[in-house]
Amino acid sequence: IPYHTYVEDINALKRLRAYEKKNAVAQATYANATDKQIRDEVLYRLADNALVKKSAKKYGVKVEDSDIASSKAQILQNFDTSAKAEAEIKARFGWTLDQYVKKVAYPYNLRLKLSQKVSSDTDFAKSSYDEANKVLDLVKKGGDFAKLAKQYGNDGTASKGGDLGWFSKGAMVAEFEQAVFVLKKGQLSDKLVKTQYGYHIVKLMDTRVTTSTDADGKVVKKDEIRASHIIFPISDINYFLDKMLAKVKIHWYLNVENPIETYLKNKNKA
Repeated sequence: IPYHTYVEDINALKRLRAYEKKNAVAQATYANATDKQIRDEVLYRLADNALVKKSAKKYGVKVEDSDIASSKAQILQNFDTSAKAEAEIKARFGWTLDQYVKKVAYPYNLRLKLSQKVSSDTDFAKSSYDEANKVLDLVKKGGDFAKLAKQYGNDGTASKGGDLGWFSKGAMVAEFEQAVFVLKKGQLSDKLVKTQYGYHIVKLMDTRVTTSTDADGKVVKKDEIRASHIIFPISDINYFLDKMLAKVKIHWYLNVENPIETYLKNKNKA
């Protein structure tokens, strides 16, 4: 990634920050961003773009002219004329429309196409399955479920040790409920549970019966459970790129804090 690309993106986001402050933009994204936050985001995005580009080449994924034309048309439909679109993009980013398409629309389309490829890639699904089985074996051998969830989990529950909280039937997808509602308190499912989201390692933590009053004043009892899981996505592009990020070597030539290194260290500490 050339240094000038980094500088151009930094300047663009600083310009956008000033624009949002000056014009009191509703739901502003960068109006209150610090220089460090802007720098970190630029570095994250450039690294992400590089990983996507590398993977796209490996999988033979390409952005067609028709994809760019479609993106350009979507941008222009928000303005009365192309001149107004150019002027607005210039005011926000300091870029021309073509520069915006190259820097934003093209990487977006490439990432989207790679995501579609990943979702249909059987080898990637197998790697998720293999890793899930490896961690399931660690749990069966006495590994701490919560700690392993923090280390290997790939959704918002990971930081909470995989805790899904209390729920009743109908709250989760059918395959998940069929597996977890037959378990006993404290029991681990001895097999992986496959859903549309990926492979889950599932443990039933607790059960209870709640009572409430319906609209007719009748007391209603409901069975609820509390479960934890560790999920290994099958078709999630972020998970795919995270796995790649952990393997690639990144040489850093900037005298700034490396947000990628910090991210990986925090993930490993979890």
